[in-house]
Amino acid sequence: MPGLDRGPRTGMGLPAILWVAVVASLLGAFEYGYAMGVLNEVLDTMATELNFNKEVGGAVVVSIMLLGAAAGALNAGVFADHVGPKRAQVVNVLFFVIGGALSAVSTKRQFCWTGMGRLNGCVPKLLLVGRIITGFGAGCASLYTPRYLAEIAPVNLRGSMGGWYQVLVNVGILGGYLVALPYGFNFEDFTINGVTIAWWRVMLALSIVPAIVQLGMLTFCPESPVWLEWKGKEAQASAVKVALWGELGNQIVNPMSEPLLGPSTSTPRRLSRHHGHHGHHGHHRTRSSLSPHTHHSRRHSFGHPPAMVRSPSMSRSGSYGSLVDSYSNLLGSFGSYGNLNCSSSHGSLAGYPAGPSQGIVSGNPVNNALTLDMTSFHLNTDYHSDPVLESMYIKEREAGKEGAAEGWSALVMRKYRWMVILAIGIPVLQQLSGINTVVMYSKTMFMQAGVSNPLAGTIYTGIVNLVVTVLSTPFVDHLGRRPLLLMSHAGMGLCLVGLATSTLGTEAWLGTVSLFCILAYMMFFAGGAGPVPWIYLSEILPESIKGRLAALATALTWVVNLFVVFTFPLMLNTIGVAASYMVYAALNVGGVAFIYFLLIETKCQTMDEIVRKLVLPD
Repeated sequence: MPGLDRGPRTGMGLPAILWVAVVASLLGAFEYGYAMGVLNEVLDTMATELNFNKEVGGAVVVSIMLLGAAAGALNAGVFADHVGPKRAQVVNVLFFVIGGALSAVSTKRQFCWTGMGRLNGCVPKLLLVGRIITGFGAGCASLYTPRYLAEIAPVNLRGSMGGWYQVLVNVGILGGYLVALPYGFNFEDFTINGVTIAWWRVMLALSIVPAIVQLGMLTFCPESPVWLEWKGKEAQASAVKVALWGELGNQIVNPMSEPLLGPSTSTPRRLSRHHGHHGHHGHHRTRSSLSPHTHHSRRHSFGHPPAMVRSPSMSRSGSYGSLVDSYSNLLGSFGSYGNLNCSSSHGSLAGYPAGPSQGIVSGNPVNNALTLDMTSFHLNTDYHSDPVLESMYIKEREAGKEGAAEGWSALVMRKYRWMVILAIGIPVLQQLSGINTVVMYSKTMFMQAGVSNPLAGTIYTGIVNLVVTVLSTPFVDHLGRRPLLLMSHAGMGLCLVGLATSTLGTEAWLGTVSLFCILAYMMFFAGGAGPVPWIYLSEILPESIKGRLAALATALTWVVNLFVVFTFPLMLNTIGVAASYMVYAALNVGGVAFIYFLLIETKCQTMDEIVRKLVLPD
């Protein structure tokens, strides 16, 4: 790939093209979030101008995007496997451009349906089609962006790049709220050459701008080196690695699995397994820092071909951490938070000292979207010269073939039943918590609750969501998944009970209580139920079912999201405000029970240990 191996450097010593690629990909996350939040403030105005019913037609306009997103999520992994994650993002730009343009030029020409009683209604045709297309792009972006970031990141930035994805989604949501600020100053339209243009049309058209910028930036970005390697294009992959990571790019392993734990030293390269608490002897090899304990997949969470991780060397005399698989498409690490001590019950891995372009991240819980893939050994390891590593490679390759042979039928096998229940139940509970009723209908919620300035409340909600997402990052690995989920769902349930109660009175101070309850609800969500489900999903699934079950769970999440967003305004108008909030409070209580009785803790657990706990006897 001529011309890729030279370029300007940044202050961190990494080529500028890496940061161009990171920013370009993150624009997809921003577009996704913007599409989620942009209609929140302007739905009433649009319904009046385009002559559709806000309750039924508005619910369709808002929720139909999620149907498109479900379709996009189901197909995105296969398409990216075929053309590469970078090219897939280039194609995906078209969905945001076309969807945004159609939505912005919507007319009163309606699509109507009858025979459904109170659910009869009409929606503008162009707006309907535009939102579906935008949703398809959003669903694809929810997979393409974290995948591409995971596959281009150097080791010391791997976790933070994963975290930037969720941050940019929340920035996009907040951006969708902020562009509605002119309505707070009674600025609803403007005139150019005698033509009056509604501001909501500008808001929808603005979604095209980051898409065009992303397209321009992607033209300068390389394809994923992991995908190129997976496709057998090793020369191109080597050139891209040098372009992204510098002259030592071919000596750096792209981390795709475990966090880097424990103090680092300059000990020689070796593979060390320590089982002091279990009485097993250790093995020593000189080729790789791969743990035989860790399960890997050719096709994992969303069909991504993954790469490898290199663990820094650890002190022989100190306590050892263990490797924890994690999931970066919704959360990553933002710096070093100190050591996560897992030495009481687990072994550890001592690997290579970090290369000059990597640095060493000590005690940094790096959360990753993709699990390790033995098929990527040759990115930096001559596994054929080591019989142990070669046998591991062959074992994993055969496991991948076995999983592919089982196909979708594996999901109904008894041994995977507990995994299937958890893998589907946890993400579905995330949506049943009612989070997208806040993201997409916060203005309506604030108005119903008697808040005097709904637009300001909506913006506060977006800010809280963004800030808590960033601040909660270290707690995922330090407190554990189960406690965070329990606290999150319990807290959201209590906040919804408080919100329901506050809507029963008419006193002015109850509006302040309602605002506090909604903001507290968002804090509890962002601190647990937001990031943890996708981390957990990656940790509990073995390679034989990971790809299909993760795709199914993602699609079902979008479908449940669609159901929640569509039914919420109908619930407000049928059973009332307080009862609607109590329904979601009850669902969160059910979530607490589900987590308490069915979830196992995965903190400091290797994949083998997790699978042994969850696989049922045949």
